[in-house]
Amino acid sequence: MQCPVCNGRGGIDTIACLNPGGVRQHWRNCEQCKGTGKITQDLLNAIEFGRAYRADRIASLETVSKRAKKLGVLPSVLSRVECGLIEDASSKSLYDRLVQELMNEP
Repeated sequence: MQCPVCNGRGGIDTIACLNPGGVRQHWRNCEQCKGTGKITQDLLNAIEFGRAYRADRIASLETVSKRAKKLGVLPSVLSRVECGLIEDASSKSLYDRLVQELMNEP
């Protein structure tokens, strides 16, 4: 299935800042699909979950750091979950905790 981040292109155009004062366009491989333009259903699920989780956190007016501390994880780990970059089995217990947290909120 097509990667929703790069729309199947395998990467994105970015702007690189040069020192001093210049910029240049730069092609960067997509972090989600690793440059292939395609993802699995599991990865799509991780991306969608991460987006929903981020929206909930923002609606709760919490920073990544504050929410991560509450969950007992590093902010970088929570950020990777919100970006859909963690979808392997080793993360299942973390996902279970995050889903449970979402279900228990008023």
